[in-house]
Amino acid sequence: MGKEEILLCLVLATNAFRNLFCEKDKEDQVKVSESVVFYAKSHDPWQAWPVKREHMEANLLVKTLKLFDKAGAKDMIEKGDKVAIKVHVGEAFNYRYLRPEFVACLVRKIKEYGGRPFLTDTTGLGVRARDYGGGVVTFNRRIALNHIEVARSHGYCEEVTGAPFIPADGMYGLDGLEINLENALRNKRVFIAKLFVDADKVILATHFKGHGAAGFGGSLKNLGVGCVTKTSKWLAHCLEPPEITEACNGCGDCIDACLGDCITIEEGKAVINYELCVMCGGCMEVCKEDGAIKVKGANDEQFSVGFADNARGVVGAIGPGNLFYFNFALDIVSQCDCYPVPGTPIVPDIGVFASKDPVAIDRACVDAVISAPGLRGSPAEEKDALDPGVDKFVKIHDVQWKHHVEASERLGVGSQKYELKEV
Repeated sequence: MGKEEILLCLVLATNAFRNLFCEKDKEDQVKVSESVVFYAKSHDPWQAWPVKREHMEANLLVKTLKLFDKAGAKDMIEKGDKVAIKVHVGEAFNYRYLRPEFVACLVRKIKEYGGRPFLTDTTGLGVRARDYGGGVVTFNRRIALNHIEVARSHGYCEEVTGAPFIPADGMYGLDGLEINLENALRNKRVFIAKLFVDADKVILATHFKGHGAAGFGGSLKNLGVGCVTKTSKWLAHCLEPPEITEACNGCGDCIDACLGDCITIEEGKAVINYELCVMCGGCMEVCKEDGAIKVKGANDEQFSVGFADNARGVVGAIGPGNLFYFNFALDIVSQCDCYPVPGTPIVPDIGVFASKDPVAIDRACVDAVISAPGLRGSPAEEKDALDPGVDKFVKIHDVQWKHHVEASERLGVGSQKYELKEV
């Protein structure tokens, strides 16, 4: 056996040991006691020329640099740490995603304290982009090569941020570590994207905004959907794997789209081998026969509880002491950044939040949105949610965001009780 084979065996043995013995220990450690949320207010006062020092101190990018230190993110970074910055680069044709300049601030601070940062994100469900004609192609972050192209076009690249963008879950979104949760509320199996396990530390740079099925998308959804492979995304969104019905005509289009090589044609009908199915969603995308594939989707509460389970699995595998959270409550639209038609923000920019507790930071942000006035010309006006104190996300989506927040709290991921400290 050569030197390379010996090294490979050692790596595999180490991973096997970790999978067998360490994951349960980390799972038991998911207890976040720090519920302090730090906050930098979005307030750029009207300025006359020339710009003075006090004007720059009100700049939100400058405040983000300060927030990194004041909130304690700097205390987590050790020299030589590989630091994953979990971002959402935004879908193609979306223009309300988080500006990469804010992520560049995090990169700068991580390097200042000796860390080695890289940007990362996971691919979306499915395998193929959608072509709407006229050069409008979107929903194309479904394989790594396309994801990298979208990231670069939106400024999520080393030239702009100072750190490279590396997809976390491999070419097709299936590279991950499976762990089992003993006290899960819905999903006992969680497939965590591999790069998050390989990193020494993970910082979530989350664009806080609305979401049609969860009410809003913050750090918890970024953990429970954004840090897992396609398989766990499916298990959150759906209750069962896809099912072939009698309507199938046996055309075989689904065979080429299947990432698990689990579909064969038998007696003129597609058959799924569920032992191989990775629940990528490819078969659904290409099937042209109405009703040939049946999917039992999760309702809003089931989806929320499902990704809360995922979030707990991610925190348990990485370790709560190796995670830090930034919520950027800017350009707060009603829809997820996966949506290519983002629309008008529903409230004015609020600011940047930072915490060690993902439940507390999300609760602080949603409370701030509720307290803010709605913006005219946005869905807040359409849904009669302009007044301060009105729950914009519930009014707009008719979805209870408390499902995933309360489920995450029950699972020990964090606490809804928080102390807000302005920086």
